[in-house]
Amino acid sequence: LIQHLLEVSRGGRLDTADVALDPLVAGVLASLEGMARALHCELRFAPGSERVLRLDPVRIERALDNLARNAVEAAAEGGGHVWVTTRDDPHSTVIVVDDDGPGIRPEERSEVFVMYTTGKRGGTGLGLHLAREDVLLHGGEIEVLSRPGGGARVVVYLPPDARSQESGTQPEDSTWPAS
Repeated sequence: LIQHLLEVSRGGRLDTADVALDPLVAGVLASLEGMARALHCELRFAPGSERVLRLDPVRIERALDNLARNAVEAAAEGGGHVWVTTRDDPHSTVIVVDDDGPGIRPEERSEVFVMYTTGKRGGTGLGLHLAREDVLLHGGEIEVLSRPGGGARVVVYLPPDARSQESGTQPEDSTWPAS
């Protein structure tokens, strides 16, 4: 964590490689299966990206680990399900992490990426901040949505050529997985 903070604070340098996104996501989720089981949370993955992206696999794995770990912890409180999906859009490759936990209060949504801000007991307030920094370094975008009545969604948009620092406005995806 300290090494990650130091890398981000120095402006970050990407150590890129050509990476198929779906196997990378599957590997991150496999590493969280034990935690999910212990918290009585079902973790599901629906792969849908066929792209090979030029990205820093260590940074993207860490970002996804933070996002999925937060979702599992939140879902353990509310209902016990996390869905992760990927898809290719014309201008981005999209990773969506949904949970059926308590959601994020509207007044907290604007603060979720602020360093040292946390809603979790014992949390550091660094996970979402660092995940966002890693996504931004790739020229991507990240957004957090919350569903009335519970549930949160984090959407990561990576450019098809992750070496590009350009990223346009992304379409809002209003679909939610069935419980």
